[in-house]
Amino acid sequence: MAERAPTAAVGEEHAMDTEAPASVAAVGDGRSAARVFAVLRSFLAVQQRRAEAYSTLRRYISLLGVPVQARI
Repeated sequence: MAERAPTAAVGEEHAMDTEAPASVAAVGDGRSAARVFAVLRSFLAVQQRRAEAYSTLRRYISLLGVPVQARI
């Protein structure tokens, strides 16, 4: 007798059981999107401060006449 191929991947049945209804998932997605946005905004703020500090450091180093090696 021929064997039937499985209809779902291993563990997929359990993943389907734990999914939230569409209305609950939509609310959760909005919150998680807002959370991601907040994290990205804070990361951008850190990067902005880092770029400003690096620019200031290079300006003072150039005023002192210290040669700055280019990074490869």
